[in-house]
Amino acid sequence: MTAEEDEELFQTLKGEPVIFTESQGGEAVDMVDEGWHPSKFTGWDVRRNVTVEYKGEEKVVDKIKLWFETDDGARVPRTVNYTWGPRSNAKKLIAGMLGRDVNDRFNLDLQDILGTKCEILITHNPVGEYTYINIEKARPLNVKKG
Repeated sequence: MTAEEDEELFQTLKGEPVIFTESQGGEAVDMVDEGWHPSKFTGWDVRRNVTVEYKGEEKVVDKIKLWFETDDGARVPRTVNYTWGPRSNAKKLIAGMLGRDVNDRFNLDLQDILGTKCEILITHNPVGEYTYINIEKARPLNVKKG
């Protein structure tokens, strides 16, 4: 794909309607081992006017925290920018969870996918004495028949 084609696709897909309504999540985060974990999408929180550092400057953005609960009962979040398009981490995570290609066009209301079962890939990011839990990606839950 050329840079021009990539930019055209980005401009086309970034305007897709996605509905990020207000809070459905929680606050408690549990420690989870690294690796793939069967889980379900349990809610979200919208955080408006979050100050972040971007390329050496502070800017204000909106964030959304997507919550998952593992089959073991652990609650883990993934915080992403409140955007939707082929480069959006929110769309990448949700598209993976639903088994969709991030370049597919699809409309979405998070309420409609609440309770969706999937697998999430957990990694750890140790910073000082604290270890952050990261959800790197999601994929559909493979249910074996028989």
